[in-house]
Amino acid sequence: MDLWKKIYANVSNRPTLLPDEYTVYICDHIGVYQGRSKIVNRQNGRIYLTNFRLIYFDNDAPDHNMALDLANVTSFSKIDGFLKRSPKVKLYLKSNSETTATNSPSAVMWVCKICSFNNTSRPIYLDDAELVCANCGVPASPKDVKLTPKQDDQTTSSHNCPSCTFTNHPSMKTCEMCGTPLKKPTTTTKPSAAPDAPQIIVEGGKVEYSSPDKPYIKLSFRKGGDTKFCRHLQQILDDIHWNQLRAQGKINSGATRASPALSDQPKVHGGGISGLEQLGEQRRQYNETVLTTSLDDLEQLMFKYEDLLKLTGQRTELIKPPVKLKTSGSSYIPELARAISEYCLQHALTKRSAMITTQELFTQYNRYLVTTQGFGVKLISAADFDAAIAKFTELRLPLVLKRYSSAAVVAPTNGSNYQEDILKFMKQQHRQWIRDTWVVALAGASSVAHDVSPFFRGNTVAEICAQFNWNYNIAMEELDQCIDAGVVVVDESIEGTFYFLNIFDPKAYDVDEAPIKAEVEQELAAQQQEISGHLKSQFDRSHALVSFANYTFGDGVDSSEPTATPSPVSSHLNDLSGLTF
Repeated sequence: MDLWKKIYANVSNRPTLLPDEYTVYICDHIGVYQGRSKIVNRQNGRIYLTNFRLIYFDNDAPDHNMALDLANVTSFSKIDGFLKRSPKVKLYLKSNSETTATNSPSAVMWVCKICSFNNTSRPIYLDDAELVCANCGVPASPKDVKLTPKQDDQTTSSHNCPSCTFTNHPSMKTCEMCGTPLKKPTTTTKPSAAPDAPQIIVEGGKVEYSSPDKPYIKLSFRKGGDTKFCRHLQQILDDIHWNQLRAQGKINSGATRASPALSDQPKVHGGGISGLEQLGEQRRQYNETVLTTSLDDLEQLMFKYEDLLKLTGQRTELIKPPVKLKTSGSSYIPELARAISEYCLQHALTKRSAMITTQELFTQYNRYLVTTQGFGVKLISAADFDAAIAKFTELRLPLVLKRYSSAAVVAPTNGSNYQEDILKFMKQQHRQWIRDTWVVALAGASSVAHDVSPFFRGNTVAEICAQFNWNYNIAMEELDQCIDAGVVVVDESIEGTFYFLNIFDPKAYDVDEAPIKAEVEQELAAQQQEISGHLKSQFDRSHALVSFANYTFGDGVDSSEPTATPSPVSSHLNDLSGLTF
């Protein structure tokens, strides 16, 4: 029974979530069992519990990542730890017959009647509250839309546009309506075995269950966290079961779920010290139940922040429920480091030559949280931010923390050499000045759009900062390193401080103006030839018109008359005899 699916990670080693999927709980130091047997190479990882799936991410090898659809989980039970035995949670799965009988598509597609947008929804969430168009935001009733299973990429027709669903001609490569590229037709069929199923190997080579008719998996919590996991899992399974009943029409319209009522306190039997102990234990359990229910209500209230975000005009696709992690937990700092890494690679550090100071990154990331999740989001503290960026190397993230004398910066791991980037930029500026100088000397000052200085003025720190989007102090330190290496010289005057390439040392920079001059002469000659050809074509068109002044329309042509001799070539063409085309 292959219920595990392979899942891919992004650049920050975090799971790629499905549409409308969000993370509910994260726990580290987890081992996975298939029945009573351990799964090989799945004993040191972390789990992401989402509203749809249970995702396992291995800390040692990203190829061992896998996910389990929670729709295939029927129930669960908790096994307490004892001495060296860690606590475990047993998840009971559907059998092969139940899985086959209830096999439904992972997503269904429906077209909005207002804007004709092709929406994608999960089949177990097709209630009135979930059927909202992602494009125009107008809700739709399941009775008014036609639901079709979302096909795989290998079987989808290449003639239907994936954006506007327009049926194109088979010879079209792009949609005639919206211009979206169409998928190439394929004749391959999907094999019976899932190609993305991970390879599961258990210790002993055989899976053993305590009850053969009840398959299950176990999660071993080596560092705790099983109690909170069970509480969130129970809530998710209840939501899935409720939506399945509603989709099947077994719940009346307008019905609401009743919150679990607090059980009445049982009576105390006996008296004396034993009765007092029972009374104290009952009060403790009652207070714990009240506190837990109150915290759950508070968490549900926090999820209502989406209504506030609608007032601020934020787009719904940017809204994601917050990750339920305590700042004191062991998984908070690693997940925060992965989130910061994902933000840097997508927004702040998109170029290989980019780098950003930790102060600027701290400010920009908190501003990004407010922009995407609203003003009610909890900002990242400075202590948590420093602890997160210090774990880039330990978590093998594609970022590195570099320290300068003025500040610390965050840069890509595979970033370029900053001194080489500065030298390349200064060489381009110097060659551009030499080129402009030769253009002015050969074609005049009017051929250049800007004023050309008679000498090269060099480059300033502000120009280098604007080119690479660097901090001023960091750019100064990089230039000082170039000066110490002998490849850059500095000129300090009353007009300012300017930096030049070291042309005094041929090993550092040896500029040859002959190739630049030859290139300019070739371009100017090509421009002159193009202009001369354009003038010649205009002259030929203006002197090649036929005159009909002495011609009478309607008269026949006498073939006995001798044909007219062609007129001699105009003498005006002799004026072009000296030109070379």
